[in-house]
Amino acid sequence: MKRLLLLLIAVLGLTGCSSHKIFEEYDISYSRSGGLAPIYENMLIKGQTVHYFYEGHGKKYNKKSTLSQKEKTALYQAIESNKLSTIREDYKKVYDHITTTVKVRTPREDIYKNDGSFIMPQDQKRWENIVGAFEALVEEKNLRTP
Repeated sequence: MKRLLLLLIAVLGLTGCSSHKIFEEYDISYSRSGGLAPIYENMLIKGQTVHYFYEGHGKKYNKKSTLSQKEKTALYQAIESNKLSTIREDYKKVYDHITTTVKVRTPREDIYKNDGSFIMPQDQKRWENIVGAFEALVEEKNLRTP
């Protein structure tokens, strides 16, 4: 009986771990979360595949789509031309607003930026250009509708 129970726990543990694998393997991540009426929005891109997850305002759904090479190139172009890695975050903490996060994994480095503490004023326009490229992709792929 004890062996059966241990086996059941092991199987549940392994299946629980593999269900989160999609969140570990991605090239680019765009997410928004928080606010007074919290929302959780994630877009993960791996290769030509886009996984989109949304939860908030009584809705919960996910979608899967594909990117054309042109769309992916445009996204990388926005990230590179606006120099995501050099954007500076402010150190003042801000609470109760929606925070946007962008993560890019490359063979050379991982870049992570978010506006949870706002972005320095001189870098704000470049940040808006990058976030705008992600927002345009979400709209173009019609990902926000269940």
